[in-house]
Amino acid sequence: KEVAEKEGATIAFDAINGDFTDKLVRNLPANSTVYVYGMLSGTSKYPLTENKRVEDGKSIKGLVYTSYIAEFKQRGELDKYYEEIHAPLRTIYKTEVHKVFTVDEILEAMEYYDKNSSKGKILVKMN
Repeated sequence: KEVAEKEGATIAFDAINGDFTDKLVRNLPANSTVYVYGMLSGTSKYPLTENKRVEDGKSIKGLVYTSYIAEFKQRGELDKYYEEIHAPLRTIYKTEVHKVFTVDEILEAMEYYDKNSSKGKILVKMN
């Protein structure tokens, strides 16, 4: 809440969904929007295809990447934005793989990730 107020944040992006979304909403100022684009919590409390108004003019909106692609394509703007959208995926948002495990090492992999998740992702390869 303090960071949102200090920085003037009125938008948040949430890949977790569920109770975490509720926390985001509570900690943002009035007239803010939380865009939900995932279900890492294992729940779909806020479906990605729906929009919902909540207290103080706040809203929770589903963010589905494919719907934006269709919209750009329909307007003839897909090529224009394609590189702009995808270039950061190869650099800024590149996934860092910290360690590789085999499927036979799945328990070790889960334990390792629990203790070292801030170091990067783990990769589990099929044998």
